[in-house]
Amino acid sequence: MHERLLLFCTILLFSACGSKISENQVTTLDCADYAGSETVIERAQSHLIILGEMHGTDESVRAFEHLICSALKQNIPVRVGLEANWSQGGPLNAALTSPIDMQTVHDAAPAMWGVHDGRSSIAVLELLKQISDWRLDGHPIAVFAFDAEPEEWVASENQAISRDKAMAKQVDKQLSDFDGAVILLTGEFHARKAAFKFADQSFIPMASLIKQRPVLSLEMRYGAGDAWVNVSVESADGTIKNSVGPFEMFGNVGDDDARNVFKITDTEPGEFDGYYFTGPISSSPPAFPNSFYKPE
Repeated sequence: MHERLLLFCTILLFSACGSKISENQVTTLDCADYAGSETVIERAQSHLIILGEMHGTDESVRAFEHLICSALKQNIPVRVGLEANWSQGGPLNAALTSPIDMQTVHDAAPAMWGVHDGRSSIAVLELLKQISDWRLDGHPIAVFAFDAEPEEWVASENQAISRDKAMAKQVDKQLSDFDGAVILLTGEFHARKAAFKFADQSFIPMASLIKQRPVLSLEMRYGAGDAWVNVSVESADGTIKNSVGPFEMFGNVGDDDARNVFKITDTEPGEFDGYYFTGPISSSPPAFPNSFYKPE
């Protein structure tokens, strides 16, 4: 059966929360084993670094964490950008004190944790705990959010274009007063550097609208596995089925390396400047599975 994977956005309702996270992790700057990351870090203070991702995997977040770690290891201050409503970024950053309190982290960004489309995963929560530990050790690191607020795009004729324009504005604000590395993790559509069409809709991606720095954007390549996503699947007969949870993915690796790697390609400018390869993917479920967000 021919199926087409479409992005599906929802606004969910808020209730109680709960989560599990590993405790007493040892904070080090022994970064994960990824080949080629040094070529990315060489550009970290002159470019905006973007990792496009398939939402809801452990592996994309681990690759992101590795790049952050690599920059800190070279004594480069880092601002970490997450795809959550920008108004949540300040409170979330302030909540990253050690020892980290999970309830405080949740309450700082309820809109982020209450949307279960892969961006509010356990892997992201683990990343935030690691950032808190790095900060406690004296490393110069902060977190911000750059996604648009609903009022900036939901009433627009083309919601995708309005949303990405607002996202770029928030990222440019972070770049305008900072000389360190700014590294973002975002959905693959937002990370592209050229306008495109998908399902008869026009997109002008966030990465193509950045003004403050050149953009180095890397596509996620991965092996077969599953990701925690919120999607609509359209069958050949036009039937659409909504799905929230682990979703089987067949991978997009082609002839890529069999190892974890960052690679900048020497091709003509296009949608991406290279890729990062994670190997097979595994889904990361919501960090607060009972949390749902209702905007006021």
